[in-house]
Amino acid sequence: MAFLLESIEREARLNALGRFVFHQHAIQLLRNRLYLQRDSQIDRRISRRKITKPVFITGLPRTGTTLLHSLLAQDEELFTAPLTWEVIYPSPAQGDSCSRIERTERDLKWFDRLVPAFRPIHPVSAELPQECVAIMSHCFMSQEFDTMVDLPEYELWLEEQDQRPVYAFHKQFLQHLRPGSSGHRFVLKAPAHLHSLEAILAVYPDAQIVHTYRDPLQVLPSLAT
Repeated sequence: MAFLLESIEREARLNALGRFVFHQHAIQLLRNRLYLQRDSQIDRRISRRKITKPVFITGLPRTGTTLLHSLLAQDEELFTAPLTWEVIYPSPAQGDSCSRIERTERDLKWFDRLVPAFRPIHPVSAELPQECVAIMSHCFMSQEFDTMVDLPEYELWLEEQDQRPVYAFHKQFLQHLRPGSSGHRFVLKAPAHLHSLEAILAVYPDAQIVHTYRDPLQVLPSLAT
């Protein structure tokens, strides 16, 4: 967190609105961590929940990872995927599922106003599957941040870090989600996983990896948009 905040101050050149948005986001991540810690203290069974044979979808950005993630998540008898509202408000102490979904939709309306061109490129909704970078952001070690703002030093620093503690937290986060779905396999997605396959397998030895492919000459201009 300290390195990220220093990079934001030194590199990002945020205007007043950007500083406010990032400040609110950082506070929300810290608040979520406290809620999860509180939930684990109240219910000791959470840390004993098994995450069996999770499926990690990865590949270069703009190679169809989102489409495949959403497609596999449709099979509710086999898979479960972290949904956007669960990742933004992961604790029952933050309200029942309906109220958390409504709060998430309100948050996303503000996002649409700030970045109106994003939704046609990458669908976002409270009840759609969410990328793992949003979970990993709670460790302040995530490609989400250098996607939001220009942080070249942070990006280089992140590539050099041991990702195993991040995936250990990632597993703890999944243990909090929907206790009734324990018989399902999590289907997960992020292009960032491509850099961390060894860390994934260290934390999830029985994980299955799906690697999407698309011609890089098509990937690069699509990503540049």
